[in-house]
Amino acid sequence: MNENLQTQIKIIEPVQEYLKMFETVGDFNKYYHKHKEELDVQTTHMLNKKYFINGYRLTRRSIRTPDGQAKNELQVKKVKGKDTSQGSHDSEGLVQRINELESIVEQLKTAFENVDSVLQQVVKHING
Repeated sequence: MNENLQTQIKIIEPVQEYLKMFETVGDFNKYYHKHKEELDVQTTHMLNKKYFINGYRLTRRSIRTPDGQAKNELQVKKVKGKDTSQGSHDSEGLVQRINELESIVEQLKTAFENVDSVLQQVVKHING
């Protein structure tokens, strides 16, 4: 096969952390206007992996320009039903939640052991 015709495959590394986090849409807007050309060529999937806007996600809307051309306009969309105040990479919050759940599991184990003990006493009383 001709070496000039071979396609080079890019290796895409998973995004581990946000490149930049914004507390407000206004903060992102300022950043966007400074980096518009760079951001407009990226997919919204990649943008949402790189940039975090508290309570929002990035999306594109297809619009028609006055000359009839289609254009994809970058927009922010409110995230419904999710508490995003700390971002999706909040490991401290996850560790705290895991500790809370471990405590609840221990309480349930103790309660089940108590129920088992009482049931064994009832069975002994009935049979005894």
